Amino acid sequence: MHRSPSRRAFAALAATAVAGCLSVPNRHASNDEPANESDPDDNSGLRDRVQTNCTTSMASPDPYPDLQIEYDDVPEDAGVAMCVQAVQPFTDDSPAKIAVELTNVSDSSATYGFGISPPWGGVFAEHVQQEATLIFVPDYREHVGSEGLIPQRATDGCWRAQSLYSGEDIGLTATVDPAETIREEYTILAAEGSACLTQGTYRSEEAHYDPVPDAWGFDITLSA
Repeated sequence: MHRSPSRRAFAALAATAVAGCLSVPNRHASNDEPANESDPDDNSGLRDRVQTNCTTSMASPDPYPDLQIEYDDVPEDAGVAMCVQAVQPFTDDSPAKIAVELTNVSDSSATYGFGISPPWGGVFAEHVQQEATLIFVPDYREHVGSEGLIPQRATDGCWRAQSLYSGEDIGLTATVDPAETIREEYTILAAEGSACLTQGTYRSEEAHYDPVPDAWGFDITLSA
């Protein structure tokens, strides 16, 4: 499910300045099949297909919360389609995971700037009504201080970060070809010192998301 962009600024717990730029490794990229097989250069319909195939909800076994994701609309003239989907529920053995995908639906290649975990640099999500915070730990952790961050098992039904989230003071860029997708998976944890997996809606947003370019983000709702 997608939604119109929110103008509420995301209150990040920590911020770092971009000190340099590196290219995103090829492991993030995958090529989608052209929407029109008779014309490989025609990406018409690709945007709708990306959104149709985006799984935005997932049930978790008791006592863990279910996930529901709602992401902002992207202007058609941005030339990209976004998908934020649930890929793994909370269980006794593993925390939940989401995937953020950016697909180039234009007819030309484009280069975008990101944070340390493309295609999404918003590593925190704040509860919209209560004092609770989620963090997103990317699978690609070359520039993230993740040692000891993710626990081996849940404790009393709680998946909480075991240390503070930290990252290198850099930015990453990616050149995305037509019909190409950059995808990364992120483990969801309650932030260290935060209430654990409090039910309700959490907001993750970047005030200026380069591919859009404008404010863009998504909501994650945890529910019984």
